[in-house]
Amino acid sequence: MESSASRLERLPAELLHKILTYLKPHTIADPARHLRDLLPTSPTNDNAYLEAQRDLLSTLVTSKGLRAATLPVLYRRLSLSTLKSVHSLNAQLTRSPDLGNLVRVLDLESLRVGKASWNEGEPREAYYARVQETSEIVTRWLGVMPRLQELRTPVGWTGEGCEDLKLGLDLHVLKRVARGQLPNLRTLEWGPVITPEFEHFLERGGDGVQTRVEKMVVRSTDVEMTSVTKKLLAIMPRVRHLDLTSANVFIVDALAGLAERARLVSLTTSIKPSFAWLELSRLMASNPETFEELVMLDLKGNWEVPRLESEEDITKLISSLPASLRSLNLEGFSTCPYHLHLLEKHCPQLEELSIENGIQMEDLESMLLPPHVVVGEERRDLAEVETTHQPEQNIELKHEPILGPMARAVAVCKLRRRLNSVSIDKSSRKRTSKIRHLRVRGLPYHEQRKLRTSILLGEHSQSLGSIQVSEEELADGMLDKLCHAVGWKTYRRGRSCWIEREQAA
Repeated sequence: MESSASRLERLPAELLHKILTYLKPHTIADPARHLRDLLPTSPTNDNAYLEAQRDLLSTLVTSKGLRAATLPVLYRRLSLSTLKSVHSLNAQLTRSPDLGNLVRVLDLESLRVGKASWNEGEPREAYYARVQETSEIVTRWLGVMPRLQELRTPVGWTGEGCEDLKLGLDLHVLKRVARGQLPNLRTLEWGPVITPEFEHFLERGGDGVQTRVEKMVVRSTDVEMTSVTKKLLAIMPRVRHLDLTSANVFIVDALAGLAERARLVSLTTSIKPSFAWLELSRLMASNPETFEELVMLDLKGNWEVPRLESEEDITKLISSLPASLRSLNLEGFSTCPYHLHLLEKHCPQLEELSIENGIQMEDLESMLLPPHVVVGEERRDLAEVETTHQPEQNIELKHEPILGPMARAVAVCKLRRRLNSVSIDKSSRKRTSKIRHLRVRGLPYHEQRKLRTSILLGEHSQSLGSIQVSEEELADGMLDKLCHAVGWKTYRRGRSCWIEREQAA
């Protein structure tokens, strides 16, 4: 006699599916919750395949009803990092080919070959054969996963002979994309190895093909990547998110391949060489339709060469930015206070700003706060107050247990007094800043220290929710104490440090 279905199994299919998705490992987003983390980005590699999903595996053997509900959740996103996990999944797909229809995301970015995957004592020939088999397996998978929406190919295959195998996989992916054999693919993240065969196929195989890819991330240091990216973009009229940060490309030449109907929403790239600043501003000005929906522009400086761009070049670039922009990263480049005024004018919806050289804390206060004065404090004395406020540095070690807390208490009192002394000019018609996230980790250390007495920490900073700083600024613990006293908290994750306003109860 069959047992009756449990209460869990009798739930509506949609609700049961929702419950089971909570058992699936999810991408861990940066707690700073910066805007760029809300946009499509590469997920944190959790490397959690079947071994790390014990709860889901348990539901598979509980009953037939739960098994049917669990399979789509379990196979929707596959993230593989070892050769063993590849062969394990392949055995399951071989036994049950229909499981391939459930796969939407195939993440092989962390799949490594080389010393890390070479078993001790394993002959070179045997290992090479195992890697070759892995490449062939992944190639076959693309033919049995017709609903695949996201594909991330391996980035680093090192070791003798391994690069040739990766080339074969990259070429197969290219052929499937160019021939329209992955009709549901929306995201492609890869770091292809370029050869004459690769380019030759792209020259003759992409004619008339238009893919439905909306996001492309390229991680390749190949010197031919500029021309290849240009040709790829030509067959991707729907591309909206483009990340070329880790690619060896000249951004303006690559973007010249964008289809006429392409409308970029996010662009993440590095600027090299320096004269590309001016070329990029010209490209944006001459193709306003392509950038009219741009939400995020993340430009990373080239730290390997001297900064040669001029403030005039950046001025022209900012002047060409669309009003839709909400996130802008100019870290690593020469800026000035005038650029902040330009941003207020051209980017009224800006919510996140990362900026560096030439900007002082007073400039940021003027931009983010309504017109104001600090009652009882002359502006010319402000710099002296902020830069000399370092009582903890002069305390001898033996007196620190007594004088240290006193110094921190005095610092808290001074900060509170400054915040309470801010008088807002209510008659001003200046537009209220919408910036929620500010990144100042690239400012000189003495400028970041001014944050300890900055009126940005008060209630008058309106929507400002988080400020990312350098590790050095949180090293002595003073900023922790100050933030805690005025309604902010400090956070650290790896080398990322920031302060965040506490939410009102």
